[in-house]
Amino acid sequence: MTKHWNNRYFLFAPMLVLSMAACNGGASQTPATAVKADTLQTATENGRVVKQLPVGGRIEGTMRDGKRVGPWHSYFAHGGPRSRIAYVDGVEEGLTEVFYESGLTYYVGQYHEGRNAGTWIFFDEEGNEIKRVEYDSTGTVIKQVGG
Repeated sequence: MTKHWNNRYFLFAPMLVLSMAACNGGASQTPATAVKADTLQTATENGRVVKQLPVGGRIEGTMRDGKRVGPWHSYFAHGGPRSRIAYVDGVEEGLTEVFYESGLTYYVGQYHEGRNAGTWIFFDEEGNEIKRVEYDSTGTVIKQVGG
């Protein structure tokens, strides 16, 4: 299986970015956006990686043989957390959490072998749960409540 990052998205491989915009005390809060992984590497890299993102902020983690491994974190331009995710041999695995610029959680879920798994929970910009999506072991939606 050829592993190219050109068609893979960093955080939202099986998810579409929800369009959400609202004002909170006059300050616009924007949810995290997908970051294409091909913006992060152009050749095989090994070791710790810290890259500036074209949308502002940075992403950091470890590469081994040109594949992401272990925890990866991304940050907004102001330094606050944008996302947390883990990789095993270049594939998403385990807990992922994505944040609004305010620092509140946008969504939280699990990956298993690069597929959404279990229950993913989405929140509005005030921290209220707005949707739950349950996935089977193949990454197929089996139940959705809200949203």
